[in-house]
Amino acid sequence: MGKIIEMSLSVRETEKAVKRIGREDTQTNEKKAVTKQKDANVKAAEIKLRRQLGTQVQIISDGKGTGGKIEIEYYSESDLDRIYQILLSK
Repeated sequence: MGKIIEMSLSVRETEKAVKRIGREDTQTNEKKAVTKQKDANVKAAEIKLRRQLGTQVQIISDGKGTGGKIEIEYYSESDLDRIYQILLSK
């Protein structure tokens, strides 16, 4: 409450701030729930890809069971080139 007074927020501005904080908390909790429910086969595939590519890999489901995406991290242009070469060599 001290922040509200310090910032001289109106009632409407305070309501908006509270709603925004609530949305952020909900989104964070949803992401945690999705991570906890990751299928054992997906986890195994992530591990194999990490070993093969030598970098962090995440498989992210769309939540509908119809698709998703694979995120591959790289840390420099040369690292990207190395991963690119691995992917194309198969």
